[in-house]
Parts: sequence; structure tokens; C-alpha cells
Amino acid sequence: MADDWIFDSLIGFLRGPVWNVPILTFIEHKSLVFEPGEDGKNDAEYKKIHDDYKNLVDFMLGSYMEDIQISAEQFEAACGKGKVKTQFQHTLFEQVWAADDFEIFK
Repeated sequence: MADDWIFDSLIGFLRGPVWNVPILTFIEHKSLVFEPGEDGKNDAEYKKIHDDYKNLVDFMLGSYMEDIQISAEQFEAACGKGKVKTQFQHTLFEQVWAADDFEIFK
């Protein structure tokens, strides 16, 4: 398939430090707000943190797409949820999907 190289490249990107360091740093700094059993208490703060996370992911993926010179349409075609086959790949992509899905993010 013509899009395989994009998917394979993205797997490499999501496993590497250019992706992981900012994402893990963000999670480490913001995770203290998410206390177990506090459902509904801090929704406004959770939404703000989610928006910040979405901006970070959008920026990083946008930069990645620019670096490998692909369009958003090519990216989506190559990396849609239907393309993820293994549990390992699913785990990697959850960080991306969480930017668009607040329930995954929480």
C-alpha cells in the first residue's frame, strides 16, 4: 500500500524522544490535578488541560507532517484507527487519539 511508509514513519516518530519527551513531561506536570474519585469536581480545569494537550499534539504532529512533507489528508488516510492492528500500535496511538477524545485523555 502506498501509505505504508507514512504509517511506519509515524510509528517510529511516536516511539522516539522527539514525541515522548514533551508528551511525558506534559503528563508528569499535569497529572496531579487528576485525582481518583474527584469526578466532576474539576471539569473546567480538566478541559483546560485537555485543550493544552490538544495544542501540543497538534503542533507536534503538524511539525512532523511538515518535516516529511505530507498533507493532513495523507496522514489521516495512512494512520486512521482502522490501520492500527496490534496492541502495541494501539497503545502508541492512544496518545494521539486522546487529543481529540476527552474520555481517552482522562
